Amino acid sequence: MYMETKTTNAIDDPLKGSAKALYELNYWVTNNFQVIDQAELLSFEITPDTGKQQKRLLQHQRTLFRKDDLIGLLPLSVLQSQASGGENYKLAFTKAMSFLEIRITKEAMFLESPRLMLASFQLKLHPEHSGVRLGKHYFQQINSSPAEELVVARKTFFLPKRFRGPFGVESSVGYDDYNFFVLELTDGVGNKSTVGNRDKDGVRTSNGIDYRFLKPRLVTNMNRNQTAVCYDAFGREIPRAAMGKAEEKVGDSIADIIEDCTMGDILTYLDNPMVGSERFPGSASSRVLFDAFAYYRTKDTHNPSPARAYVMQRTEHSSGVRSTLSKVNRVFAYSDGFGRTIQSKIQCRPGPVPMRDEQGNVILDDNRQAITSGWAIFNNKGKVVRAYEPFFTDLHGFEFGIQIGVSSITFYDAAERACAAMMPNNTFTKAVYSPWYQEGWDSGDTLLRDPRTDSDTAPYTAKYFMAHPEYQTWYQMRIKNQLGADEKEAAEKCAAYSETPMTTYFDSLGRGFLTVARHRVKCLDHDFDGRNELFYSRVELEVQGNRIAIRDSVTQDGDQLGRVLEKSHYPMKVWDSRGQLTRSEYDAAGRPVRTYLQHLNTSTPELLIERLVYGESHPEAEARNLRGAIYLSLDQSGMASINRHDFKANTVENSSRLCKEYKTEIDWSAMETILPENLSDQLNLATLTTGLSQLLEDETFIAPATFDALSQPLTAQLPHSNGSPASAVRFSYIVGSLDTIECNIRDESAADGSLLWKPFV
Repeated sequence: MYMETKTTNAIDDPLKGSAKALYELNYWVTNNFQVIDQAELLSFEITPDTGKQQKRLLQHQRTLFRKDDLIGLLPLSVLQSQASGGENYKLAFTKAMSFLEIRITKEAMFLESPRLMLASFQLKLHPEHSGVRLGKHYFQQINSSPAEELVVARKTFFLPKRFRGPFGVESSVGYDDYNFFVLELTDGVGNKSTVGNRDKDGVRTSNGIDYRFLKPRLVTNMNRNQTAVCYDAFGREIPRAAMGKAEEKVGDSIADIIEDCTMGDILTYLDNPMVGSERFPGSASSRVLFDAFAYYRTKDTHNPSPARAYVMQRTEHSSGVRSTLSKVNRVFAYSDGFGRTIQSKIQCRPGPVPMRDEQGNVILDDNRQAITSGWAIFNNKGKVVRAYEPFFTDLHGFEFGIQIGVSSITFYDAAERACAAMMPNNTFTKAVYSPWYQEGWDSGDTLLRDPRTDSDTAPYTAKYFMAHPEYQTWYQMRIKNQLGADEKEAAEKCAAYSETPMTTYFDSLGRGFLTVARHRVKCLDHDFDGRNELFYSRVELEVQGNRIAIRDSVTQDGDQLGRVLEKSHYPMKVWDSRGQLTRSEYDAAGRPVRTYLQHLNTSTPELLIERLVYGESHPEAEARNLRGAIYLSLDQSGMASINRHDFKANTVENSSRLCKEYKTEIDWSAMETILPENLSDQLNLATLTTGLSQLLEDETFIAPATFDALSQPLTAQLPHSNGSPASAVRFSYIVGSLDTIECNIRDESAADGSLLWKPFV
């Protein structure tokens, strides 16, 4: 495959000069690069003949530039001094493909021609070919005349501010007064994300950029929920607060945070973080303390400490604290000189921990405080050679070289590929690499082999075994009856599936297309005893990497896969060898909204099997935090709706209804007159309820839930009908881990009216 480019004219002017710009790009695929000019030009839909010198156009793109006065587009290959980008185009179908009929199965079942399928957005780039627009940008956020746009463009350094996508939907960006930072993003649906505060009318009322560090300090999302951060003197994020809408006063706050703590204060907390640190995060959701110079300060001590960070996360939002102190989860992280995290510790509940006596033996104590990540050993290229198991500890500080549990040993080749691994039980795995294939040998495949003499592993493991001359393989220890009769029998049975690696073959582009699995049968008195078989799984790929057929070892006929993609490369039509055609439709923002199914081998009409409605169509979208999320889903089981999210995007209210008909496929086409067609249309909830009653059962199942500050579930009601007694589940946590699960069955209450909760876990 090779690329061919074409450039425009250059502007040779000392005051308004411009270099050449790319205006056309072609990708060709050929079987002989030495005779490209003489190669036969092949149409895209024709299968190449490997015996002939041919070339085929794979991709064709063109760009038209705007005039300097922004009034219209320049001719192809022409550029003016401003070099303003105009419209981009991409070839979709050649003339021959426009009249091509696509066969679905071996029988006479066809799709309509691509010309008919894509007629809604075809564009003529060439007298014989059809293409699609890829998009265009403008220099002003609002639609204006070219003269007004030019004035704004010259004042703002020709920054693109408005973008028109392939579907004709426009999005925009807004900059600060210095045209340096993006302060607001507006997508094609009208959802806004703002750096700063935004009021109910969608107007930005503040600039949320911290110009001291050139980073956002306050961000308001599309539902007007906010996130606030602060930075220390090094520009590192220290506190973070998740907040609701500005007028709601829910969530957390950074108002009482001390941004620049003294090193003495930081060391006081880091030396004893378990005592009194509940007050340290203030009202923020999380707080981070850094000690970047810990090693420099302790390098001459007996046990130097690497650079460290201490993270505190509150489990209850400050707006809903029920006690004087909120519970805090703690995380410790230690880094080496390369910036790698070499040890991390997460606070946990009390329990036994491994410790060492004077002889270095591991003993247990009953006061664990943290879970520590397993010790890792790296080679000189930064690859992990040994990684031990996590362990409990009663210390929050750095612990060097604590090797708890077992560890495999990984060996790498010169290309930094893992080629062998020694397991703790004396088995080993290996990988064999080749430009055209790769073999994967697991512990069973290498059972009868010795890593010291195996031709693939010996060059890499020789030095290791020089220090371990007593090594015996898992199989050798057992087959000699060193571990008893049962272990010997296990070794004999395991030998049946040895030497059965998995092999993957690659094409000339390095793509895996054939997988070979080896299977062996060993069963006395069975017809298949001693039989060895190869099972092939093959994927047929076209030159662009798309799968056109999948064939496994059982069905060698394969399942012919076909698909047509729309302009944003989302599937528009997908069909298979069973004659099932699935057609998808998208809204102006490129989100799936409809899925149709047609059985091509029957007379059944096309059915609307799934319909999605997004939160922007709800009349209370912002108040319920539904923007940007699916609100209503209609499928073959019925209706599912997400009625409300909290300010952290957790689902707190949802409901569902079942279809009346469950024996046949459901067609939701009747709902199209009720559901919104355009993104700007609002749902009429009363009309929607009436329309759904025709196809759904009257019973509605609701399932509300609540979450803590870490988005862990606190309560969850099981789906139940409106007005019926509800069963609920309640969760409690201890320092980040689940402690109890309690159930309340159908609102069962005590004599005083309080709910009765029964321990479940």
